[in-house]
Amino acid sequence: EPLRSITPNFFLCLSLGTPFSIYNSQYFPRSITPNFFLCLSLGTPFSIYNSQYFSRSITPNFFMCLSLGTPFSIYNSLYFSRSITPNFFMCLSLGTPFSIYNSQYFSRSITPNFFLCLSLGTPSSIYNSQYFPRSITPNFFLCLSLGTPSSIYNSQYFSRSITPNFFMCLSLGTPSSIYNSQYFSRSITPNFFLCLSLGTPSSIYNSQYFSRSITP
Repeated sequence: EPLRSITPNFFLCLSLGTPFSIYNSQYFPRSITPNFFLCLSLGTPFSIYNSQYFSRSITPNFFMCLSLGTPFSIYNSLYFSRSITPNFFMCLSLGTPFSIYNSQYFSRSITPNFFLCLSLGTPSSIYNSQYFPRSITPNFFLCLSLGTPSSIYNSQYFSRSITPNFFMCLSLGTPSSIYNSQYFSRSITPNFFLCLSLGTPSSIYNSQYFSRSITP
């Protein structure tokens, strides 16, 4: 109704497709908060919005539960009575069994390395192996994700400084003869890898076309 004051709530209702029956209902005489709109956008039933769950303080944890489809039995369980950290939600999103969440792996300090291992399907035998006592770097996980044999990980290629160029070569299947050739002694630019991926002959790479600025 134009006679009532038009507020941002009204336009937010329009943008959400909120029926005017709701806009004019009991839900709007009460104070409208971001929680209400978050409920609408998540499709949260009004029975939940008006329930005991909203009488308790609503935190990001609650909405994270809703968005993950976390059963309320879990939300109200011992897992929530303990401090809820990103680790807990990361476990849920990865489908990590609670037996793991409550296991020795969590009694040790949980780092991004642990979750990266889980997401890569890294066997715990590797997680607990010699590879983890040494400092774990993104290089190690990049090797795992590329299926790089440990013989390469432990080889001369890793004793030299490992750069994105090296991994780009591995992912492109670039022969080590090229990696060790004149092409790498010159500065390696995205142009070089674009040429490799396009199958551009080195005669073009070394021609006038590359002496001029190469653009998309």
